Amino acid sequence: MVALKIIENTIAAPSLLPDTVWDGFVGDYARGNPMEPSNLGGLRAQAPLQTAILLCLMSDARAHPGDVIPDGSGDPRGWLGDLVDPTIAPIGSRLWLLRRSTLSQRVAEQAVIYATEALQPLIDQGAIASATITAEPNLSAGRLDMAVAVFKTDGALAASVNFSLLWDKNRGIQYPLDR
Repeated sequence: MVALKIIENTIAAPSLLPDTVWDGFVGDYARGNPMEPSNLGGLRAQAPLQTAILLCLMSDARAHPGDVIPDGSGDPRGWLGDLVDPTIAPIGSRLWLLRRSTLSQRVAEQAVIYATEALQPLIDQGAIASATITAEPNLSAGRLDMAVAVFKTDGALAASVNFSLLWDKNRGIQYPLDR
């Protein structure tokens, strides 16, 4: 069973898994250079909260009943493991449902709702106390600009991540990452 759990101030980490990085368009796993022992876990191994945010937002959550699947396939996506134990919150966001939408203020508002849902497991686990998400359609650039700030229980900023979710690059292309 996999659940995102952030443990701060760990003295020794015997095994750091590959980390997740964001290149402005897609999240991917990264592995550190074995010749640099301080970075064996990946490029972001020292930033577990940012990695958890990326996993929550950029992994595809299962569509809810009644959600319109953008490619018409009926595939609700999501991680199969989410179905195994209903006591563990599903991982991921429904941002993928907006992929073929026309960029607008309504889409930006829906993106905030989906991102808020996706970060709730981090709040439930006590990794963060709250999150502030903003999204603005940038029509001239053909992208949705989204900013995520997460806060500790004392109100201090724990992490801040900015995303530019591209629209024009994948409009009308069924599998844009295969190109």
